Amino acid sequence: MKYQLNGHQVGLTLGILFGLLNIGMALLFRAGFNQETMMGGRFQGMMIGAGLSLTGIVISFICGYIVGWLFTVIWNWLDKRK
Repeated sequence: MKYQLNGHQVGLTLGILFGLLNIGMALLFRAGFNQETMMGGRFQGMMIGAGLSLTGIVISFICGYIVGWLFTVIWNWLDKRK
């Protein structure tokens, strides 16, 4: 069977998922969760502000979109070869 995926839809889905995971991490940091534990102590004493959190969320969304789009391209290519 031919299962063609839409790259834009899969990219948006994974982009939103990656972004939501990053929002969750930012909220944990804001709530005072130990940043040293989550980041291995590399950024000890560094305050993560709203700007840096927003940048991380945007980058996570973009990376998720790219991963989803690449997955779709590979999936559709492999499906055509059958």
